[in-house]
Amino acid sequence: MKSSTYGAKTVLLSNGTATAEDLERVRRTVVDGGVIVYPAGTVYGIGGNGFDPAVAQRIARIKGRDRTSFILLCDRLESALALGAIWPRAAMDLAARHWPGPLTLVVPASDPVPPDLRATDGTVAIRVDAHPFSRALSAAAGCPLISTSANFSGRPPATSWAEVEQTLLDACDLFVVDHGIIGGIPSTLVSFKDDRPVVLRHGAIPEDLL
Repeated sequence: MKSSTYGAKTVLLSNGTATAEDLERVRRTVVDGGVIVYPAGTVYGIGGNGFDPAVAQRIARIKGRDRTSFILLCDRLESALALGAIWPRAAMDLAARHWPGPLTLVVPASDPVPPDLRATDGTVAIRVDAHPFSRALSAAAGCPLISTSANFSGRPPATSWAEVEQTLLDACDLFVVDHGIIGGIPSTLVSFKDDRPVVLRHGAIPEDLL
């Protein structure tokens, strides 16, 4: 756990949003290939430019894994649709009902998604997140944001800024702090088979609401 003081690498949010100056600072970090720790609607994530394979590789190294599972966070539905090559009708229905929100949909990846952001079967996990900062940053940066929980491999996810380990922060370029409420429960992860949802990970949205 870190000390309670804020360092030069920290950006503070107010009511879930950043000042124009701070948003620009984080945007520059992302488009320049930096890695950030930031709040999502579920837990704190570690991420960066979702179109940059080098960023994905660096995040995997930071987390202590050869390869890690990534989610791509988008600012709006239209941006998310561009990342999937095929969208089953059931996926479109769930997106319309639960986005922005803690639901991650797994669909075949479209060409713009780098191989390092895809699963071994060629799919990609996508969400329009509930947190206003992640949506604002994705829109400002013009790219989806890599999102994977801000913890070392095998450790529990961080649900508050104080739970993010200092050594992980030291390996990143910026830390975005939100003292508001983070959901604390990972997103529900859903894929599709024969146009029917298949729950891969139970999470914030109960299965009976899918």
